[in-house]
Amino acid sequence: MIVRFDVLTIFPQLFDAFRTTGVLGKAIERGVVAVEAHDLRGWADNKWKQLDDEPYGGGAGMVLQAPPVLEALCDIGSRGESARMIVLGPRGRVLDQAFAEELACEERLVMLCGRYEGFDE
Repeated sequence: MIVRFDVLTIFPQLFDAFRTTGVLGKAIERGVVAVEAHDLRGWADNKWKQLDDEPYGGGAGMVLQAPPVLEALCDIGSRGESARMIVLGPRGRVLDQAFAEELACEERLVMLCGRYEGFDE
């Protein structure tokens, strides 16, 4: 069984090193894990491929725009076998041993990486 990770991010090039080094690199080399980083800018609907915007409810800072993120999740999630989707953020569930074991049972994970403090809640 191969475990597939689809990572949605605005910095897909950051994952190049992870795919070629360490334990993950060895797992990919052995063919037991596949990791693909997808550039969220591919789903941006403006000519600048801009994904960030001011919070919809006002306030300081920037957030990722919801429409391109939702479109990306639907698009990537519909490719191939069913996937568990995870949104990564600083206020989320801690990745402890129990959660790692739970995720290890999944054949496919789609992970959404935020850029700023998190997502517009």
